[in-house]
Amino acid sequence: MKITLILTGGTIGSVETHNVKDVNMSETTPLLVTNFNKKNKKENFEILKPLNILSENIVMQDLNILLNCIKNIDLENCKGIIITYGTDTLAYTCAFMAVAMRGIGIPVVFVSSQFPLQDEFSNGNENFQNAVEIINAKMHGVYAVYRNDDSVSYIHEGEKLLQCGNYSNNFYSKTMGSIEKKFDFKRQERILERIRELKNNVLLIEPYVGIDYNVFNIKR
Repeated sequence: MKITLILTGGTIGSVETHNVKDVNMSETTPLLVTNFNKKNKKENFEILKPLNILSENIVMQDLNILLNCIKNIDLENCKGIIITYGTDTLAYTCAFMAVAMRGIGIPVVFVSSQFPLQDEFSNGNENFQNAVEIINAKMHGVYAVYRNDDSVSYIHEGEKLLQCGNYSNNFYSKTMGSIEKKFDFKRQERILERIRELKNNVLLIEPYVGIDYNVFNIKR
């Protein structure tokens, strides 16, 4: 069976030229798959490219595009999904997808990279390889896999992944473990097909000392 590879951009889909990063999946896609096939048993990848954007620029319309892309996948003939995504908003989108894709019955793994794939310090290729291992282990659920600066690759449950801290290349979660960790699979009701268009009509206010709530117009 095939693995569906969904490419959205991000640093893992970028090329650096003259110290400038630019999303260029035409160059990075072959590199990602070729690097994997050189070191591992070849897999059958179905490649989809619904987005080509840095994750810090993601808006609600983009999440709708990604969600519709997943809805159109033939899940009966797919043993797993890998979603390449930028690190800046990885935790937010990963948590959302963990809710939206609960109960679909196959592994879904988010993969990112702290540097472009051509950089010798990039962890993107290793993260991708580990994602394939998770899929072949048939670990149902939504996960993120990421190698931290301690050179250890960690697996995270999607809904529990914390946002990467400022000036840090590391991701953490309460239940994180090494790549060999197995999580208990909980059978849940599938809701993917029931999710309609996402709307940007929720305001998040983070309180702080001295906040003036009068500046917020919540009657609109």
